[in-house]
Amino acid sequence: MLQKVSDVHRKIRPEFLLADFFEGRCEAWGFFENSMGVVKKAFTADITGTWKGDVFELEEQFQYADGGTDERIWRLSYQNAGHFIGRCDDVVGEAAGQPIENGCYFGYKFNLPVGQRRIVVTFSDLFQLMDDYTLLNRAKVSKFGLPLGRVTAAFRRLPENG
Repeated sequence: MLQKVSDVHRKIRPEFLLADFFEGRCEAWGFFENSMGVVKKAFTADITGTWKGDVFELEEQFQYADGGTDERIWRLSYQNAGHFIGRCDDVVGEAAGQPIENGCYFGYKFNLPVGQRRIVVTFSDLFQLMDDYTLLNRAKVSKFGLPLGRVTAAFRRLPENG
């Protein structure tokens, strides 16, 4: 059942933490579109988030429409006021996360596989909580400040016994 927008806005959480949403299991659906708006790659993902001491580990298992697969493990370390640092094998240096009302920004340089090589691109993510079970993500992808495209994804929390 759809919620009224006014009901969602009454639940705004200025203290939103990405780990709070991703703890447990989630599913995701999304796509990458180039700068002309043409969808180039679609995906689904199974995501599991767990605390390992002071570090939140986010394991992503991707399945692409073309039959390809990928796995990524993020390790998030929370700092003051909900800010966080993210690390994973494909990120150059560290990713920086900053909370906003009902969501967060997440920026990083990423070693993106393109054919037989890898290129370093910049991701500028905006995560926005829609309700207790739904999170949307829009990520601008660029190189040298020039737009390459955008990733759009929706995340859905699964029931604890699901």
